[in-house]
Amino acid sequence: MNGERVKELLSKHKKQVAGVVVILLFVFIQSRSNLAKNTTIPKAIVQKESIRETLTLSGSISADERVVLQFQTAGQLAQVAIKEGDYVKKGQYIASLNQQELKKRLQKQLNTYAQTRLNFDQTKADNKDVALTEAISRTLADSQYTLENSVIDVELNDIAIKYANLYSPIEGFVTSITVPIAGVNVVPTSAQFEIINPNSIYFSSTADQSEITQLQQGKAGTITLDSFTDEHMNATISQISFVPKSGESSTVYTVKLPLATGWKDKYRLGMTGDVEFSIRERQNTLTIPQLFVKEDGDGKKYVNVLKNGKPDKRFVKTGLESDEKIEITSGLQQNDTVYDFTQ
Repeated sequence: MNGERVKELLSKHKKQVAGVVVILLFVFIQSRSNLAKNTTIPKAIVQKESIRETLTLSGSISADERVVLQFQTAGQLAQVAIKEGDYVKKGQYIASLNQQELKKRLQKQLNTYAQTRLNFDQTKADNKDVALTEAISRTLADSQYTLENSVIDVELNDIAIKYANLYSPIEGFVTSITVPIAGVNVVPTSAQFEIINPNSIYFSSTADQSEITQLQQGKAGTITLDSFTDEHMNATISQISFVPKSGESSTVYTVKLPLATGWKDKYRLGMTGDVEFSIRERQNTLTIPQLFVKEDGDGKKYVNVLKNGKPDKRFVKTGLESDEKIEITSGLQQNDTVYDFTQ
């Protein structure tokens, strides 16, 4: 009786275990099936299209005609004839120092000159009919030098008066005035007036040794400023520096592109952006996305394809590269499919 009971329990237990195994096997197969459905291997089809290789350089807006005016001597600021934002013409009066002291000093120098001249003429007259001894020659020479120094003093004081007035050497906008109020005592470095000619602004960028060989004067580019990302400006290289730019950690050269007149009211010095140049372009050529091209340990380029349903490595040769695409010059044909099994 007990033996039959044991057999019955064992049989029942085996059935339960078998049922659990069947359920687990079903769940495993179903999960593998779902995983296979949800796992998509990235792939791309080889296409024939145009590809363009570009060079993008960063830079900012600068200006050729940019001056900072300041007085050569200290004094009291008598007048400021302009304000920030004004547009001034070349040669326009900007500001001046108090010239009362300078004019008084000039008058004193003129009086000294007149007195020195009289003394000089009198000395010559007194020694006109006297034999020129060494002492008389020294007296006449000393009188001549005194007269010449007097003339120089007058001229220096006249120059000081002229330097007490500032005039703009260029036309342009007044962008900065450090001391805009008259009546303040200033030194040369404290009173400064900055003027920038908007007609001379340009986009300045730098290119390293490998990049500069792809550029030349007259080459066209497209500028996009960070402040106006939806607007693009066509510009042409006007100058490439012959010597490297100083103060840089690597060897780079300055590239200048003047900006069109119609855009200049919107620009401000220091605005940053990029300029893009088209280096080379090829029509009707085979291309694929760059991410599908791999490189082995020997530096050879290859792509992954399927051969008889299995992954296969196929070596290729490449040509031009754009931001996203790369040209395939050999190893693939149009409509071939490549895969990225690393994803």
